[in-house]
Amino acid sequence: MLPCVELSLTHADEEVIAETIRFLVSLCTTNAQLDGFRTSGNAQQRMLHKRIVLRVCQSVGHFLRHPALHVRSSAVDFVVVAAQQLSLADGYARLVPLLREHLARPQLEAV
Repeated sequence: MLPCVELSLTHADEEVIAETIRFLVSLCTTNAQLDGFRTSGNAQQRMLHKRIVLRVCQSVGHFLRHPALHVRSSAVDFVVVAAQQLSLADGYARLVPLLREHLARPQLEAV
């Protein structure tokens, strides 16, 4: 399913991209709600899920600078939900480096 979702993120229509990101938000929200029911025996499954979330964050990150507001808003929603699924250490060590170039403000050149 993930390759189809990633393909949808490259679609030319902004509405398709925004809906794809909203779909990813709903998947992450559902998985976050289910995390409370998982046992420690699923640690490897949880790690795989973390890798997928980080992989999708890398794909969604450049939409944080998209000119269309609804696409940017969807991207922000996804990053927020993804960050909530990660520990604080994973957020700083893995998520921030993936998104840093999309979050940084351009520096002004000295004239």
